[in-house]
Amino acid sequence: MIRIPVLRSALCCCVVSSLSISRVTSGSVPRRLVSLEVAASAERMRHFQERIQECNTVPPNVELAEFKVQGLKAGEVYLETADMLASYHEVFVFNPSTRTLGLVPDLEAATPAERTEAISKVTASLRKKGVVTGWRDELISVAPTRDHEPILSIERAAYPLMGVAGYGVHVNGFVRDPGAPGGLKLWVATRAKTKQTWPLLRDCIVAGQISDGLSPSRTVVLECEEEAGIPMAIAASARPCGAVSYRGVDEWGRLKRDVLFVFDLELPPDFKPTPTDGEVEDFELWDLDRVACLLEGTEQGKPFKPNVALVVIDFLVRHGFIEPDDPGYLPLVSSLRSGQCA
Repeated sequence: MIRIPVLRSALCCCVVSSLSISRVTSGSVPRRLVSLEVAASAERMRHFQERIQECNTVPPNVELAEFKVQGLKAGEVYLETADMLASYHEVFVFNPSTRTLGLVPDLEAATPAERTEAISKVTASLRKKGVVTGWRDELISVAPTRDHEPILSIERAAYPLMGVAGYGVHVNGFVRDPGAPGGLKLWVATRAKTKQTWPLLRDCIVAGQISDGLSPSRTVVLECEEEAGIPMAIAASARPCGAVSYRGVDEWGRLKRDVLFVFDLELPPDFKPTPTDGEVEDFELWDLDRVACLLEGTEQGKPFKPNVALVVIDFLVRHGFIEPDDPGYLPLVSSLRSGQCA
């Protein structure tokens, strides 16, 4: 089975949309049309893969040191960062020969709370020096894996400096619409111009870091109400749909090793999310053709925030917009979990 390319409306410059295309047998269309459609599909998939690679930007030859606590890998840091942290000799010790950053013996034997207190003094100092920016006054747990007991906690703004794995939730808020391509529309947020990171870029309806002591599901419910005015009774119906992961750098060149738990939330057709905490400019309901065009770069306007693109591509895969017949399907799907998913 193949897809026939269709002309796009003025709203979006894409030539092909897998949900807007009729399925016919290969014998019922001219061979040249089939070739054009295959080429367009390959081009679209290339753009989707580019969006994923924009999150996986750690150079292959970069020299890193492992941050270890009690022999367990807690993060990874640039060698120069390890040297800087080792200057806080009451907290850190760096072994250049093994490229290992660790804690002094007293803190190795300390409790997680005591380690957290010691490191918080370092991050507070780095904040004053302008090394740590975008302070949140929010702690996140540090552990070798998500299921491991936390070995310490760290200020959210500082965790990329330590190359610590971050865990977040992203919610795809969608509406069923029989008249839309594929029968679905997706709520797209525009980040507030006052955001410390990625202002005015497109975002999921709801997203947030998982704070110390919270579960993914609880975080979803809290963030839904806080960011989009979604009542708890509706937010609680969000369906977990897996995770995406990446290993890259943030806007300031710091390491990002993130795992994003993905949820789908079907919303009533007459419900409109409302910006409630000042982090979103507005919400718009888009059909999936337009969503795909923004990912491809053929839709005018601000793009998706880089890690949001991963979540949206994953949504398009799971809902059949991106199909197994598309060239490069398996590499695309596997690259959605390019980071450590643990």
